Amino acid sequence: MELPRERFLKAGEGALSDYELLAIILRTGARGEDVVTTSRKLLQKYEGWTGLKKAGIGELSSERGVGRVKAITIKALFEICRRINSEGSGRERIMSPEDAYEFVNPYFWKEEKEKLLLLILDVKNKLLKLETLGLGGGNGVVITPKEIFTPAIREGGSGIILAHNHPSGDPSPSKADVTFTKRVKDAGEIIGIQLVDHIIVGDRKFISLKRNGNI
Repeated sequence: MELPRERFLKAGEGALSDYELLAIILRTGARGEDVVTTSRKLLQKYEGWTGLKKAGIGELSSERGVGRVKAITIKALFEICRRINSEGSGRERIMSPEDAYEFVNPYFWKEEKEKLLLLILDVKNKLLKLETLGLGGGNGVVITPKEIFTPAIREGGSGIILAHNHPSGDPSPSKADVTFTKRVKDAGEIIGIQLVDHIIVGDRKFISLKRNGNI
């Protein structure tokens, strides 16, 4: 059987499956099985990269064929990916609710709690920075306008977009969502930073509160 590293050199990284790429990271498999089999089992158990990313060091370390060193390597890989995405985000231009949704949607994949994201924009609607403002419990994310606008001021932003998910899958805004959005909008008008939109992400769909008439 051709090894993943050999296929990488021959056909390029784009030709490799997810489990072959993970096999290159792991290098060796569990006792009694090859690294490709170990990688396939891991990705199946965690239902892909997103589940693997959410797993903690201790959880990964306990898996057959992984251990602490490989678990740290996997987590470091995800952090590198996050930083690359953050660097590249400065080139993103958010011109519509659809643009905002396409950009933030991957950050909510399989998220079981409400999470609030802040997109800080310059005068040309280019993304200066993406920040995670909070991860909620049973009552959602609790955060103040001050906590939203402080990073926007620090980055020299001219506008912001808020985005949060509804783990239920229904993106319809609650009364609390609408009230919170109006508070942020009013605070932004005083500070001089526009609330461009507030996107609520559900299961394969979203709602723009600006398009909905709430901004």
